[in-house]
Amino acid sequence: APAFGGGWYDRKTLKWKAVTDLTLIAAMGPPGGGRQVMTNRMLRHLHMLNFTTMPSDVIEAIFTTITKAFLENTLASELSPLGAPLVQATIGLYNKTCDVLRPMPSKPHYTFNLREISKVIQ
Repeated sequence: APAFGGGWYDRKTLKWKAVTDLTLIAAMGPPGGGRQVMTNRMLRHLHMLNFTTMPSDVIEAIFTTITKAFLENTLASELSPLGAPLVQATIGLYNKTCDVLRPMPSKPHYTFNLREISKVIQ
């Protein structure tokens, strides 16, 4: 058995495998839709970093700026006014999709985030 440190026994050779200098990085969404609540026993080993959902007007401002810059610099500048309506429609569709297609245990793949908006804008 090990004198100190962490690790596990190899089940084939029955020898101790020591683990040193390990960094564990994990990400998770809120419980629901097939995701379980993390136990306090597990949480005590982790540092929690939480990001709240951005309001729609902040998301709209960010993506409108990106879209307008793209339209002005890449395509004809007269298309620039279409940036805001395009972003508003995309965010409206995203919000409706998130409301209607909620994740559940039988369909955990229904999870949406800002990457979906970013994919449309790109």
